[in-house]
Amino acid sequence: MRRRPALAAAHYAALVVMALVCVAPIVVMFATSLKLQTQIFNTAIEIFFTPTLENYREVLGEGSFARYLSNSLVVGIVSTAITLVLGTMSAYGLVRFRFRGRTAVAYTTLLLRTVPLAVLAVPVFKLWSRAGLVNSLTGLVLLYVAVNLPFTIWLLYGFILQVPIELEEAAAIDGCGPLRVFLRVVLPLIRPGLA
Repeated sequence: MRRRPALAAAHYAALVVMALVCVAPIVVMFATSLKLQTQIFNTAIEIFFTPTLENYREVLGEGSFARYLSNSLVVGIVSTAITLVLGTMSAYGLVRFRFRGRTAVAYTTLLLRTVPLAVLAVPVFKLWSRAGLVNSLTGLVLLYVAVNLPFTIWLLYGFILQVPIELEEAAAIDGCGPLRVFLRVVLPLIRPGLA
């Protein structure tokens, strides 16, 4: 069935408007980065201005930028890796192993995700102060892991539930140990959840 031309035009116009709404903040941010500081804080809006790379020279020229960038990369990569490893193993244990309180642990994990981070700020700061983790990359990594782990466990719990137990049993019959079953059978099947 063909669309009416007016309906198609309205559809494309709506798509263009949505694209502009998404792209406009990025364009404004980039344009602002090419202005001098006096132009940025000027109350009059200037559409046409002389672009300058002074802000980029200042940021890239100072020695701290490389350290800030490397800190961000280290914290992001390490906390993501730890969260995925712990979350995957925890979710697998909750799904496949039968133990008393398994359902309570699963729901408590989800419940932890509902606690507002502002409520945890003061207690976590006191704990981190006593442990000497304030203003350290280790403390930041541990904090990110603690905040993201409940959601990761709950998300991967659903993915692991979808893996048929028969595949794991077949791999075990063929001689795979529990770790090998986890690494060779389960992990490849839940890869979309890890992404």
